[in-house]
Amino acid sequence: MILQFLFRGDGFGYEIGPNHRDSVRALANTQLSVAGRKALLAASAADARSSNLLFAAAARAAVLAEEQSIIRRTMNATERAALFLLEMNDRLSRNGKIDLPMTQRHISDYLGLTPETISRVMKEFKRAKIIRFRDNRSRQIVIHDKKRLAMLASDASDFRWWET
Repeated sequence: MILQFLFRGDGFGYEIGPNHRDSVRALANTQLSVAGRKALLAASAADARSSNLLFAAAARAAVLAEEQSIIRRTMNATERAALFLLEMNDRLSRNGKIDLPMTQRHISDYLGLTPETISRVMKEFKRAKIIRFRDNRSRQIVIHDKKRLAMLASDASDFRWWET
């Protein structure tokens, strides 16, 4: 099960005990900085900037985990996909274009949906002119109507892909 997609500057692997509960797999060439708990705590104690960076990374990891729990428990497929696209837009957009490093199968696992459901919802977003695909694999996306996507993510819309 995919719990998070991590990008430049994200932290992971924060554990209280000596064991790690999860594993990480890179979908693209990746460069990591690794440090043990003692080294991180020593750096944080000696330097306020390091302390702030460590706290920000750990807080972001906690917020992402909480958001993922809420998504899986309370949102329908349209809301989940809309929120995912907004998150990827905030984190990956370059000049209004999103290049997703993950496949629809990864996205469906992350959102707790079937690949077929993700495909149907994305096609309906495209049909409704909310997004546009720039490639045949549906991994390069332009969001045309961010306001409508935000409404869909908050369930403030009557948009239902299965009724069309």
